[in-house]
Amino acid sequence: MSEKVLKLINLNPHITTVALAKELGKSQRTIERAIKRLKTENKIERVGGDNGGYWEVIVLG
Repeated sequence: MSEKVLKLINLNPHITTVALAKELGKSQRTIERAIKRLKTENKIERVGGDNGGYWEVIVLG
């Protein structure tokens, strides 16, 4: 799941957890867990706040 989330974030850094959940057909909580894992693994980081910020992909795959 984390890899799918990573690919979608790479395509659209401004994507929201709601949009990710809808795109992947999963719950928002599942997406939040995947994002937490990606952040822990230093694959992504959040730049800016929840409103107006974006995701920065550090490592693909």
